[in-house]
Amino acid sequence: MSPSRTSARRTPGAGRRATAWPTKRERECEEPYWFLTAKSHPAAMTTTRGAAGQLFGTGAHFDPRGVRSVTAWRCGGDGPGEGVGMSGIGKGLGTVEVALRWDPSPLGSPAHDLDLVAGVYTTTARYGPPAYSVYFDRRSPEGTISLDRDSRTGQGLGYDEVMTVDLGRMPEGHARVVVGVVIQQAAGPLVFGDVADPGIRIREGYTELSRHGFAEVAGARAATVAEFVRGASGAWEFRADIRGFTLDPDAFIAAMGASPA
Repeated sequence: MSPSRTSARRTPGAGRRATAWPTKRERECEEPYWFLTAKSHPAAMTTTRGAAGQLFGTGAHFDPRGVRSVTAWRCGGDGPGEGVGMSGIGKGLGTVEVALRWDPSPLGSPAHDLDLVAGVYTTTARYGPPAYSVYFDRRSPEGTISLDRDSRTGQGLGYDEVMTVDLGRMPEGHARVVVGVVIQQAAGPLVFGDVADPGIRIREGYTELSRHGFAEVAGARAATVAEFVRGASGAWEFRADIRGFTLDPDAFIAAMGASPA
């Protein structure tokens, strides 16, 4: 199977929301964020509301594994300097969720179709080729990676595609997982700069590992967004991995696991 869509695209219907409605990013910014402070003060919490792009605040996040992570978050940030991030992310990740959102294309234009993809790499071939790939019509053979939602238009509330990666159940021979996003090119050449407000959120349970947009790869047709690596102890770690590619979906699948320059 191929990550390129060959079937006819669904045409956005009359139910598309009006352009005056708030974007998904603005709706997210209307929601409060709760973070526990340091484990020495487990009862203290912080919550703030604000408009899109407003700095909500900083605080120390209590990780149940005993790791203290200082957190600074900006609602709806576009780049690694503006997105949600954490320092001191603990090792030993379990089940991780990667969520993708974007807003629909303008009325009367072809739908923008983005897809989450993942490549799994072994201890003997950490940088490719992948042992297998996962996307909208291909599952992982051992059931450790699943795509819970698949959108072809970006319509709807919240995140449009959600991929779950169960790192704790990965076979011992698997050492690296790379997650990326591709833009289907069937309706003509498209790059992230052509897509309305695309964004990624990566989290383990209630711990947010990363949240960012695609401003720094605006001229790319595909991009890697996350890398999960098994360390010498066997524990999994998250690494930010934002790299843009000017490749079609099939070629991106083959190249996404290459060692970063």
